[in-house]
Amino acid sequence: SIAQSDVGSISCPSTSFCAAADSGGQVFTYRRNTWSAAQLVDPSGALNSISCSSASFCAAVDNGGRAYTYDGTSWSVGQTIDSNVQLNSVSCLSDSFCAAADSSGNVFTYDGTSWSAGRSIGINGLLDSVSCPSASFCAAADSRGSVFKYH
Repeated sequence: SIAQSDVGSISCPSTSFCAAADSGGQVFTYRRNTWSAAQLVDPSGALNSISCSSASFCAAVDNGGRAYTYDGTSWSVGQTIDSNVQLNSVSCLSDSFCAAADSSGNVFTYDGTSWSAGRSIGINGLLDSVSCPSASFCAAADSRGSVFKYH
């Protein structure tokens, strides 16, 4: 066991690197067949999702609308991208493209420097998950079992 809290999300872009986020706001990284000690990333203790495109880039999102990025060494301070709205899922294709979905049917994208304003994908409700196999195509699933594609 690597964590004392529930590990709610894990991302492994390769067989030699993984990152896992727990419900206590901590992240654990896997390198060279070993899990790191806990690193407190989110002081509010509410990480919901993590996605890594490589060992040198990850993003994580939390219950308070904040996003965090990892550069292979350290995590950024949380950036509020969705004021007081829960971010449920993040998907990163590279260090210059991520998408995050919130509990109000909005998606935010990251360009390597900053996050966009929220964009509604045509529903009014909780988006549970987002996945982007390319920068021009993403799919999101809601709490009612529907899947939406957007680009």
